[in-house]
Amino acid sequence: MKPQRLRLTHHLLVASGVYSRLKVVRPHEASQAEMECFHLPDYVQFIKRVSPATESEFERQTARFAVGKDSDSPVFTGLYEFMSICAGASIDAAQQINHGQADVCVNWAGGLHHAKKAEASGFCYINDIVLCILELLKYHARVLYVDIDIHHGDGVEEAFYTTDRVMTCSFHQTGDFFPGSRLLCTAARRANDKGAKALAQSRTLARARALAARSTCRCGKAWTTPRSSTCTNRSLTRLCKSSSPQPWSCAAARTRSWAIAWACGTSRSTATPWPSTT
Repeated sequence: MKPQRLRLTHHLLVASGVYSRLKVVRPHEASQAEMECFHLPDYVQFIKRVSPATESEFERQTARFAVGKDSDSPVFTGLYEFMSICAGASIDAAQQINHGQADVCVNWAGGLHHAKKAEASGFCYINDIVLCILELLKYHARVLYVDIDIHHGDGVEEAFYTTDRVMTCSFHQTGDFFPGSRLLCTAARRANDKGAKALAQSRTLARARALAARSTCRCGKAWTTPRSSTCTNRSLTRLCKSSSPQPWSCAAARTRSWAIAWACGTSRSTATPWPSTT
């Protein structure tokens, strides 16, 4: 975010001769409506109005939007103007590609990949990358976003997390490192694993109860734990408390995986196989 970095990049381009081979386009300043294609109107309006001189007047908003002296995204003079130029440049780059006017476009001041829909993060206030991708999606069915940075591009990934039109591929430092995405993802994965196991156990128990409820002989009595069972043509015969081996009374149950799980032509004297819905 420091202007010195942009100035240094410009000097390197000029000194290396690359600048003379580039087509330089002056970007437009993105309007508030363009920024609101992703960001909430209240958030954009706050970025537009806040300044170092008025920061104390927006104490509640600075806490809500994670902007100010108590965050990693401080308020500085010309904040809105800088963000509008940065966002406008990325939008213009997407339009150049959409209309076939360029194959490769670069916004040296862009890449503010941490900004959220209504929250600043890591010196990123307006997510120009999301606005650029939204512009590309007007002409293209799919967009692959490749992020090569020491920090995870969490803002962009979060913006398109629920759509299959944008794929995020981020190469970044992991571990106890800003913005800590890997730690959060690991915790979420562990929670999902525990939840999946609990759900599977509850479903298995429900299936077992359902099968046990209809596992009755034609005589109407419940089956006992089988002393012997034989699988013949995918149908089971089991011992009832009061009679000789009889087929299952439920035709649907005969063809379920109970019959398939027991090897054809073999007999078992152990516990009943685990029920399944397959």
